[in-house]
Formats: sequence, structure tokens, C-alpha cells
Amino acid sequence: MMAIKVFLKKEIMEIIKTNKIYIVFLLFLFFGLSSPIMTKMMPEILSQIAGDFQILLPEQTWIDSFNQFFKSLNQIGLIVVIIVFMGSVVGEVERGTALLVLTKSSSRASFIIAKFLAAVVILIISLLIAYAGCLFYTIILFPDVSFNLSLQAALLFLIFSIYILSVTIGISAIAKSQIVAGVVTLGIYFISSILSLFNNILGFYSPGRLIKYQSEILNGTVGLSDVFLASAVTIIISLAFLFLGIAIFNKREFYSNN
Repeated sequence: MMAIKVFLKKEIMEIIKTNKIYIVFLLFLFFGLSSPIMTKMMPEILSQIAGDFQILLPEQTWIDSFNQFFKSLNQIGLIVVIIVFMGSVVGEVERGTALLVLTKSSSRASFIIAKFLAAVVILIISLLIAYAGCLFYTIILFPDVSFNLSLQAALLFLIFSIYILSVTIGISAIAKSQIVAGVVTLGIYFISSILSLFNNILGFYSPGRLIKYQSEILNGTVGLSDVFLASAVTIIISLAFLFLGIAIFNKREFYSNN
């Protein structure tokens, strides 16, 4: 536990010194502030684009605002998260800094867990502030907001994004290069999203199903009890990726680049 605290403090300080925290934070905040405004302006934008053609668009509501918010986060937001953190472990191995940090008395498991927890902290802070911004402007533009439903959808996004982080860190601990780590992690992300489209056991209980459930929670067509199994499976798979990364990383041999 002490080793985790030491590594976690080191990792958070390094993230603060780099652009990682600002990239994720500012991107999430942008989506949080812009989604309600874009939703409100969408009918006007489409009418300007259509010109003489008439486009019938249903009246926009707070649900559309949050749907746009989570859609942006699930697509662009999480891809950026993968790119930012895909080199968390393998990057240090390539630079040779992992060899300096991981002495015989240091726990490799603590090293991986600390990197994962630091990324989760950045993600949670970014999501909370972005959600607050989205909620604030949505209340102004669409006063009938359901705080309860929007918060439940945010919780589902958080579970899915932590899953993506566990995959990212786990693969980063296994891969031999940052490019391989990024490609494999993005592949798992896209596969997870595609599996959610199937109306079978893979579709209903795959982590990617949480993306669809976010919209259904907002619309009130499902409740938290309906998404429990998919959430539980997602958490289990997240832990599996993390522990797989730790198990393989423990067996790796590091050599000095000098």
C-alpha cells in the first residue's frame, strides 16, 4: 500500500507537469459547455444548411443535450484518453525510466496500479467538471432537466471509461511499443462498441452496451436495475485486463538502454 501511494504521488505530479491533464480536462469541458448550446442551435443550423429544403426536426430537449454530451465523450473523448495514456507503462520502458524506478524493493504491481489510479483520478475530475458545465447550461436552455437520470447516465459513462482505462493501462504493460499499445487498445474499444449492437448475450452484457444504456437511461426506458449485469461484467473485465497486465509485466525483463 505504501508503494502505491509513493508511485501514485509521483504519477500525479508527472501528469500535472505534462499536458495530459490539460488535454483531457479541456476536451471534456469543451463538450460539457458546447453540447447544450449546439443542441439548442441545431434547428437553426439545419435550416440554414437546408436552404429552400424543409427539414422537420423534433423539438430539442434536455435529453438531446445530454445525449450529445455523452456521444461526444464516448467517441472523441475516449479515443483521446486512449492516445494520452497508451504510453503510460510502455513509454517508461522504452525510455529506460522504468528500470530506474523499479528496483528490487519496488513492487511492479504497485507501479501499474498507481498509473491506473492516477488516470482514473484525472478522468473523474474531468468528467465531474464537464458534467457540471453541461448540467448548468442545460438547465438554462432546457429547464425541465432530470438531474437524477442525467447523473445515472454519467455513472454509466464513468464505468465504461474506467473499463477503457484498464484496457489502456493493461495493454500498455504488455505491449512492446506505444504504437502497438495504441492500436490494440483502439481495436478493443471499437470491438466493444460493435458488440453492443448485437441482440444476444454478447451484446446485452458487453462493456460497450453501457454506451447504449446511457441514452436509454436518459429516455427513461431502462433503470439502474436493468443495467446492473452489464455494469458488473464490465467491472470484472476491467479488473481482468488490469491483472493480466500486472501478471505479464511482472515476468518482463528490463535492460538498460545505455
